[in-house]
Amino acid sequence: MTQITTYVDLRLAVSEFVGNRNITDAFPRLVQYAENWLNRNLRHRKMLTTATVTMTSGSGPLPSDFIEMQTISIGTCVLRADSIENVQQMASHLGRYAIDGANLLIAGQTGSQSITYYAKLTELSAVTDTNWLLSESPELYHAAVNVEAARFLREPELLDYAERDRARAIGELHEDNYRAQWSNATVRVAGVRP
Repeated sequence: MTQITTYVDLRLAVSEFVGNRNITDAFPRLVQYAENWLNRNLRHRKMLTTATVTMTSGSGPLPSDFIEMQTISIGTCVLRADSIENVQQMASHLGRYAIDGANLLIAGQTGSQSITYYAKLTELSAVTDTNWLLSESPELYHAAVNVEAARFLREPELLDYAERDRARAIGELHEDNYRAQWSNATVRVAGVRP
């Protein structure tokens, strides 16, 4: 198997896996399907980014690459997610936010609001031929596109193998991410200790 560092390498590796070079025309679509799956199922520290949302009368547009909120703070207060109805009804109650489609809602908020969120993967293409995930975990990208290629070719045995490989690869990346974030953490028991 070739080393996978670019979009072209990925296309070649997937073609080798399925044993069919005729997937070239469908390859951009297969990568897009794989990236959609990855955006739904992967949360990694390298997906975290910070942006400023311009709020007008309690509403502001979220960034186009927004997947999921990690934190919003106003001063030292960390806001908690709530329902749209509750946030809209509590015009004077800061401390809650809601997501309404592509908009952030914080009752009574106007001006700039900093958020930390999980961003979508930068889409791979012949022009944008790499991103952080392809560099960090080429085996996960390969496995995710393999699943889509096997599904496209209607190869049940390859699909089964590719799905198991994708599950293993995403599990390993989640484990590495967990270790990187929490390996030096300590647990402290609340309350009186002897």
